[in-house]
Amino acid sequence: MTVEEMLSRLSSSEYSEWKAYYSLEPFGEYRADLRTGMMAAPLINLLSYKGKKVRPGDFILDADNEPVSDPEAMKLICMQIVARYEKANS
Repeated sequence: MTVEEMLSRLSSSEYSEWKAYYSLEPFGEYRADLRTGMMAAPLINLLSYKGKKVRPGDFILDADNEPVSDPEAMKLICMQIVARYEKANS
């Protein structure tokens, strides 16, 4: 369905109901990132060495920052994660 089709089929009152529902039960990528953070943060904090702890909100993607697309940069990030894990388990 296109945006134009949706706007022609969605009444003002139904739109208002969806806005009210969203204010009570947010959905979408922001909430998905937060749910992922709620699962990942305790695991990362458990496996990491003593120091700064991560919070679930740290996993929310920031639209202002561009994702890492350079393979070498991604490789370096992965190597740093593995090194922290190995240090925590040695």
